[in-house]
Amino acid sequence: GADKGPTVKQIYENFRKVYLSSKNFQADFEEVTYLGGRKSTAKGRLIFARPNLLRKEYFDPKDPSKLAQLIILDGKTAWSYTPWLGQVTKQEMRGGKELLPGVGETFEKLLERYEVKLVPDEAANKKGVYKAEIRPKPELGGSKEYLEVWIDGKLWVPVQIAYHNPENKTTTIITFKNIKIDQKLDPSTFKFTPPEGVEVITVNVGR
Repeated sequence: GADKGPTVKQIYENFRKVYLSSKNFQADFEEVTYLGGRKSTAKGRLIFARPNLLRKEYFDPKDPSKLAQLIILDGKTAWSYTPWLGQVTKQEMRGGKELLPGVGETFEKLLERYEVKLVPDEAANKKGVYKAEIRPKPELGGSKEYLEVWIDGKLWVPVQIAYHNPENKTTTIITFKNIKIDQKLDPSTFKFTPPEGVEVITVNVGR
């Protein structure tokens, strides 16, 4: 039967409206990576605030109350802290003010660089979730990497993202649960001070 669902443009415009009008987004996540027939799973919690603040906590698989890794982007510096290694890496953030470049762009602008299409996904569609595929245009000499994004048709936020890299045969699927938008956040959410006694490694990005 003819499905009178929204077009890919309407889905994107709805998502863009939510993105531009929201201050922050948080969710529990599960990250599954497939690499050459092997599968690894990580779970954690993510808090993102526009335009470029991020806190990503990975839980210890054996004991979810323990932190396996903490990533904080504070707008100037990207911090990665691995408690069991007693190690912190810090790196200057580059590349403009937006953490997700292109997200606030108009659909037309997005189409200049990417092929975007809706893909039927019966199980998702039944739940009011729409699946889009985003590929760099081959004529622009882009990479072979592509994204699949599942968008919730009520909240207009991504509930799942799959990132495919055919060149090294990697697929990473991130699923979001318990999504909350515009919560009051503690000012310390995106601040990081290396704990005493840990080794701090500064990573210089090549110019």
